[in-house]
Amino acid sequence: MSVLYRSGTHLSPEEITHSIRQKDKNTSISSVYRILNFLEKENFICVLETSKSGRRYEIAAKEHHDHIICLHCGKIIEFADPEIEHRQNEVVKKYQAKLISHDMKMFVWCKECQESAY
Repeated sequence: MSVLYRSGTHLSPEEITHSIRQKDKNTSISSVYRILNFLEKENFICVLETSKSGRRYEIAAKEHHDHIICLHCGKIIEFADPEIEHRQNEVVKKYQAKLISHDMKMFVWCKECQESAY
């Protein structure tokens, strides 16, 4: 988990393994996958599925945020918007439901990919 804390970003299992191997050359990717599965099951980490860059992991203890994901390069941008959160709560109230959790992902072409496409 310290690798995820230090990175401050979303990492793939391969990136996590590479980082750990800087200190422990004997770390296998299968061990990393087992640990990631356990940490996810226990809600210590969150997984973000992206079509471009696969499964990416982040610390679950962060403040709530949503994600913008570039479909071209796989870049992930975190954002928090109080207006969106407020509107989601209004929708839940309208349907007399109890919000347990939510996860919003917006799929885009980032500015850099738009510019390089022309």
